[in-house]
Amino acid sequence: MPSLLLSLLGLVLPALASGEQVLLYDLRLDGQHVGTRHVTVRSLRAEDGGEVRVIESYTELEASVAGQALDFANRASARVEVATTSFTSSVSEGGRVREVQARQRSDGAWKVTVIEGNEVKQATLPRGQVDLSSLQLLDPVAHRELTGRARASVLAVETGTLFSGAVEDLGEGQVELANGTVSVHRWAWSPSAVRMELAWSQDGVLVAYDSQVLGRTVQARLREVPAARSYGDIGEVAPVIDQGLSEQEL
Repeated sequence: MPSLLLSLLGLVLPALASGEQVLLYDLRLDGQHVGTRHVTVRSLRAEDGGEVRVIESYTELEASVAGQALDFANRASARVEVATTSFTSSVSEGGRVREVQARQRSDGAWKVTVIEGNEVKQATLPRGQVDLSSLQLLDPVAHRELTGRARASVLAVETGTLFSGAVEDLGEGQVELANGTVSVHRWAWSPSAVRMELAWSQDGVLVAYDSQVLGRTVQARLREVPAARSYGDIGEVAPVIDQGLSEQEL
């Protein structure tokens, strides 16, 4: 049977590009392998000397829980700059298809659009209400917007929902991967009744995390340590969201 994610997105993974790190996660539910997440993080130098990071994530999860099918597929891309962030995300969840797009404006506010079926919902979140998007948890720099706070608000790229919760420092630890042991710093983030634990390496790589999918906890672990970060050419990458498009034109 063809992959749900490939069927949804017609996805062809690109060859490794300059300045690109590849992260491959195995997803487990109740100890059973139920999916994978393929992530690329491109670090780019802008003409003014600043840094831009482009993150692409492809997730596929298929399982059966108490006789009920658990199907989830997501493709998401984000562009993270010094003052602004934008992302676009396509989701298939239990047979329903949804698209989420958001852009942080120059005044710091976020414009969020969610398209599901024939329904289009839009919202503007004021400056300071969003600390980071969930895709930025994979960003080697921007994830510090969560770890540097006692409380963090994260905009979920899968749903367009804003979640806020306390952040707890769990201290240092180690994670065993296929190609070696990685020293990590662990953190917990607890929005509402959910507790999410995350572990980053000293280089800012997200090594392991727990996440909620369709009401169940899925454990994700990096398959192996990626190569060290390098930098590519900013001219090679187009904006994640075309600045000339309005949300109604998506």
